[in-house]
Amino acid sequence: MLGRYDYLFPCPTENLVGLAVLMCLSILVLLLLRLRPPAVLVVYTLGTLALIVLSQQMFGAISRFVMPIFPLAIPLALALKRLSRAQALAVLLILGALSGWYGGYAIFNLGVP
Repeated sequence: MLGRYDYLFPCPTENLVGLAVLMCLSILVLLLLRLRPPAVLVVYTLGTLALIVLSQQMFGAISRFVMPIFPLAIPLALALKRLSRAQALAVLLILGALSGWYGGYAIFNLGVP
């Protein structure tokens, strides 16, 4: 028998972030496809996403492998454009703070994978 099975999750925060990223990815892919981007972007996005999801890696590391899928930011940018300047600033500050928290958590609590 390999590994330990007497606990539910060894790193629950990392796994929850990975699960949240996977759920957001499916929504962002649908929103991107609704915009009807060029076929090159669709193939690149879906191909990179398939490589990420189908590879055998640590589940919590999914969030850093998603960075090259830049076309998924297009629906987010269009949604951000509809907000007022103050609302957009608030959203970006909150997302920046969450990103900084997770970056610090990944470096200091999880260690180097």
